[in-house]
Amino acid sequence: MKQTLGYKLPDLIMMVGPSGAGKSKIANEIGYPIVSTDKIRLNLFGILEGKIDPEAYTRDGFWKTFSAAEQIVKTYLKYGQSVIYDATNLTGHDRMTFLLSMGFFEAETPTQADVYYYVVDRPLEEKLESYKLAMCFKDGVPHTSEEIITRHHEKMRQNVEFLMSNRDTDKIKITIKDFRS
Repeated sequence: MKQTLGYKLPDLIMMVGPSGAGKSKIANEIGYPIVSTDKIRLNLFGILEGKIDPEAYTRDGFWKTFSAAEQIVKTYLKYGQSVIYDATNLTGHDRMTFLLSMGFFEAETPTQADVYYYVVDRPLEEKLESYKLAMCFKDGVPHTSEEIITRHHEKMRQNVEFLMSNRDTDKIKITIKDFRS
């Protein structure tokens, strides 16, 4: 961790991995506050017929969910508190858009934090088996589907080489921790 005149910069841990990979499980073991887009989505949109309201998955729903997450993370960092951002963050574009919204690239007063990507994945068969066993309920609500798990698995597979090469940006230092099995 960097030290600035005796002040330790907060950590921003970005969980990176497909649905069902175990990101939330690892995040819960770290001990920092967690800003989870799944929980924000549930809080903003609620449950309709046993599932999260489909409006949550519209363009506007995604914007509301991720805007809320960004504001919460910004607040933690503003007050020097380490925080975990628990979302899929599968593509370089997703990760850079988030870091840009946090103010890391501002010329005059950039956000100061040590940035970590915690990369989490496991074989597709394990993710699908876990989904079938638990029906992927989080907080009593179906969280995902086999289709989403499979689609995210493929997206991760397509992006993992770029991700692990740590080429998202040369403007800030990003440390990668690999939790893939």
